[in-house]
Amino acid sequence: MSFAYTNSLGRPLRTTKTIKRIVFNIGRYGQHQEQIDFDAKVSEQEAVAAVQQYLSQPLDAEYVARLGDDLYEKSTAEEIARATRSACLSDCTFLEFIQRRGTVATIKCGS
Repeated sequence: MSFAYTNSLGRPLRTTKTIKRIVFNIGRYGQHQEQIDFDAKVSEQEAVAAVQQYLSQPLDAEYVARLGDDLYEKSTAEEIARATRSACLSDCTFLEFIQRRGTVATIKCGS
């Protein structure tokens, strides 16, 4: 199972290689973030693909515990075993804005 954001930017992802780090929410309410650092500059398209790959990884109880109250609803152990990290976003999967500061990009999503 592979996760993909819904692009709601109103434009395609840029292909110019200007990003060294991308920051993104890993929970529903934005209380917890993760970042991916790149050895060389990458494009928005490549950076977002790396985030989607991260969020497509299997979910485990340790990851869920790390998020605490940053989840829409609590999951059972069986649900966790069948899900990916993207499940913790609930319906907050619409890519609405990419904020840029130098070589750092931050994804902003909504539902």
